[in-house]
Amino acid sequence: MYCTVTEVKDRTIDTIITSAKWDDNDVLERIKEGAEVIDANLIPRGFSKNNLSSAPLIKRLNILYARYAIYRDIYARTQPSKTDEVGFVKWKEEFFEILEKIKNMEIMLVDNDGNIIKMDNASITIVPIINTKNTKRIFNLTTTKNWKISETTYSDEDVIGEK
Repeated sequence: MYCTVTEVKDRTIDTIITSAKWDDNDVLERIKEGAEVIDANLIPRGFSKNNLSSAPLIKRLNILYARYAIYRDIYARTQPSKTDEVGFVKWKEEFFEILEKIKNMEIMLVDNDGNIIKMDNASITIVPIINTKNTKRIFNLTTTKNWKISETTYSDEDVIGEK
């Protein structure tokens, strides 16, 4: 988690939380949800939890998501058919827009001192790059009746190591 319950609660949020008879644990669940979305998007890109914890923008994103999720869940109970039409949905859109820009390196994360946070590439668990441009194919594809194994197959010496 990148923020606290106190940081999420402002006067308006506190009012709707109180009227919905929620407590801090309900807010904490929405904070955790936001942190999980952030982690799922940025850790595979090479950021570590320590990197993300030191970025004020990530804290802001976690607060934004938690506030959105609080409104979403409380409002869904009172008017479920209109939940997608409500103004707080813009918070979700803003959250994902900023998150996408961070993923695409259009926005650089900085720490509290303004230093650019460098990715910790050792934490990459998923490499989202797949390229088969230079991969030799075992079949010459035409109509299914004419499929045949090409002269250069995966067993030929010049293809070994290119699998």
